[in-house]
Amino acid sequence: MNEPMNDGVLKAAAIIILIFRTLMWIAFGALLILLPVLWIYGGNLDSEILKAGADSSDPMIKMMISAVVAGAAAVIFLFIRFLTELQGIVASVGQGDPFARENARRLRRMAWLALAMEIGAVVLGLIGLWAAAYSDKIDIDFDISVTGILLILLLFVLARVFERGADMREEIEATV
Repeated sequence: MNEPMNDGVLKAAAIIILIFRTLMWIAFGALLILLPVLWIYGGNLDSEILKAGADSSDPMIKMMISAVVAGAAAVIFLFIRFLTELQGIVASVGQGDPFARENARRLRRMAWLALAMEIGAVVLGLIGLWAAAYSDKIDIDFDISVTGILLILLLFVLARVFERGADMREEIEATV
């Protein structure tokens, strides 16, 4: 039951997850570097803010930009965690043991992470709307993702399915 599977889809998934995780770590690092740079070397930012029709001397502008950068970094970190959980599931499926209790826990964590990402996206959208109030040249449009909500529900349901699969496997093993 625990023999490795030779599945091209699983191998492709593992490679794609690794690529995305690497790119997300780079983006996360770049945003963390950008935060202090905004405050230390914000001169060019001031001219861009003026072009947008806002008052660059208003400290709230830099605070809003910093909040968006920090929020984006937080959402990216949550996505990295999501991909890490997915990577664990792909690895266990590749080993031939998909209905492990740990996969049910991974799916549940993924659901919570997806929920946190959705909430983070809404908060970032609200900050964007707040920033748009400072300039008539800034246009912000954001929605609550129906796909994201369905993904969250699917992950919670799949977590329960995997728990039930683990229960059934344990029952079978106990009777043999």
